[in-house]
This record gives sequence, C-alpha cells and structure tokens, in this order.
Amino acid sequence: MTRLVTLFCLALLALAGPAAFAGAPDFTTWLTNVPGMLEAAQEYEKGEKPIFVYFYTDWCGYCRQFERELLGSDEVADYMSSILAVRVNPESGRGEAELGRRYGVSSFPALFVHSSESKTITRVQRMEMVDGRPKLLSPDAFIDMIKQAGAH
Repeated sequence: MTRLVTLFCLALLALAGPAAFAGAPDFTTWLTNVPGMLEAAQEYEKGEKPIFVYFYTDWCGYCRQFERELLGSDEVADYMSSILAVRVNPESGRGEAELGRRYGVSSFPALFVHSSESKTITRVQRMEMVDGRPKLLSPDAFIDMIKQAGAH
C-alpha cells in the first residue's frame, strides 16, 4: 500500500512539474529561532539594519499561504535580503516559546519590525480589508507596510 501511495504522489508531482514548487521562499538567508534572534540583535545594535521577525508553526495554513504568496514573491524576497530577517517557530524549543511569549504572540503568523531608526517594535499585518473581506496584501503593499514600521 505504501508503495502505491508513493508512486501516486510521484505521478502527481510529475504532472504538476516545476509549478508545484513555484512561490516557495528561499529561507537560506534568514536567521532562525533563538540563535538567529541573538545574531540579529547584535547586528541591530550597530544601528544599520532593521529586524523583521516572523513567528510561524509548521501546521499553520495561514503561514504557508503567507510564505507562498508574499515571502515567495521576487519583490519581497529581494527586500528581505536587505534587512535582518528572522524566522521563529515557538514550538521548536523552550527558548523559542519564551520569545513568542515576550512578543505576545497568540496566533500565527505573527510579524514584527524592529526599527533601526526609532528603536521601536511594531506589529505588522499581512492582510487588508477589501469590500469587507480580508485579502492578502500585494508584495509592494507588504514592503511598504514594513518600511512604514521603520524598516528602510
């Protein structure tokens, strides 16, 4: 039975082609969890770059949508490479859970910007209301929101 399921999945991937992986963000340049946050904090103290903190979980469908449709876009990926971008999964360890508590994270994804200019922390949104319904921001609008929060 397992072999049949594997063959079926491989056949679906072959039919879907490269488009099945389109929009997947490249997190290789992102800092991760508590060690990443500590590294970002050291850089932040120099005052040159803001920090963008993204709290997520592996099971969060909204996180996957955010990653695929915003973080996976070329515009947002390029922008994120110019600032200190940190991903934190509060379910991956005690330190990460404590970090989530300190930020007041109660739902996912949770997004924060540490301004390099004003030294403030601002929670940013990934959605906007359009005709009374929530809609994911466009890549350009999302970047503008991050910049307004203090990331240049």
